[in-house]
Amino acid sequence: MNSINKKTVETATNLHVELPRRRLTDNILNASQHTVWIGAPRGLGKTVLLQQLEGELVRHFPRTRTLFITIDEHNALNSLLQQLRNALPLAASTASNSLNDLLNALIHQPQKNARLNLLIDGLDTQQHGSLIHYLIESSHALAGQVRLCLAIDDFVPLGSHRLFQDARLLHLSLDELRMAEAEIQSLLALYGGSSEHYDVHRLLLESDGIAAPTIILLQNADQSATIRKRLLSDWIEENLVCYLEPMEVLRLASLSILQEFTLIQASQLLGVPTTETQRWLQRYTPLLFSHSQDAAPFSWSRLMQPYFFHCLLHRYRDLLPNILKRSESWLTDSNVNDRCLEYLVDSIKKPWARDIVLSKCRCWFEQRNASSLIALVERIPTDDCFEQPELTFYYCWALILHRRINEAHQWIEQIEGNTV
Repeated sequence: MNSINKKTVETATNLHVELPRRRLTDNILNASQHTVWIGAPRGLGKTVLLQQLEGELVRHFPRTRTLFITIDEHNALNSLLQQLRNALPLAASTASNSLNDLLNALIHQPQKNARLNLLIDGLDTQQHGSLIHYLIESSHALAGQVRLCLAIDDFVPLGSHRLFQDARLLHLSLDELRMAEAEIQSLLALYGGSSEHYDVHRLLLESDGIAAPTIILLQNADQSATIRKRLLSDWIEENLVCYLEPMEVLRLASLSILQEFTLIQASQLLGVPTTETQRWLQRYTPLLFSHSQDAAPFSWSRLMQPYFFHCLLHRYRDLLPNILKRSESWLTDSNVNDRCLEYLVDSIKKPWARDIVLSKCRCWFEQRNASSLIALVERIPTDDCFEQPELTFYYCWALILHRRINEAHQWIEQIEGNTV
């Protein structure tokens, strides 16, 4: 990635504080819970939300102390304790390493029994699980004297985690942090644009309502589609894929040949039982997929699918034949990426591709589905068709059913000439 693109991605990741977040700050201010877990992957605007919440707390509760702390991810606990000590007046400083002691000291400064708003950014469920639990339990122990708001990088939804089942917490997850269409219109106004020049709904779909990609698209509206796509891919690589093991990326890349897919199709593509597949898919819903109910198909995010399909074509290209073989029964369906068929046709001289094409033609012959057969064969170069007598037979049959008799006759004459 060149320096210009990197700067653009970094600018979008460090979102401007004017990002429309009033809906969320009002939700937090009006909540009865004193502990707020803002959990989502990077780029959803968690830091901006905390910054705006800090401003609202200072404005609405001027007598309540508000601390904004960004922890050092490599030395999380010590950096947190040190910043809490630094917030104490010199006369009230303590050598204690206890989080509870420091919070108690802050609550009683500058006056006794004052309320403390503690906003902490930079946490990550993978690195700081114990610290997050420690903070939440310490906050609960202080009986509402501390309002604790945690911004936590969290790729995989933690709906089954016991902390998420605690009614004393207000949880703001990816779905709540996604921008609504009205918020994108507000953001567009900040960039000097209007809905007359932008398709706001299309922008919402392309960015999936995620703040950073939305800003990337707005900042680069005058760039080519290729550049915008590359910038989005760079952002996904740097902020989301970093959470994934290579095997997970391969699995997701395999599914990316389909815009929509059923649980059965996913199980067939991944080569694992449906029960395990369903649990695995739930890990990535709603970040990568949307899924409304049990019987409904899973739908890829329009932001995420192109990245993983690009991975399939470039990083895992050698595995594509096996993936296409697994998807043979629905390879020509409309929800399959057309570039898969292009790859199949380009590989027609190879045995694996020839076997898939002939298998599809046999199936359509039995079903009397001449239209699908013609559509596929006419994508294949004529010379390659003549090298497969069985394929030309199926094609002539389909032409006759479509009353294209003259064309069928010409093909038969050519076949007979080739066999002389």
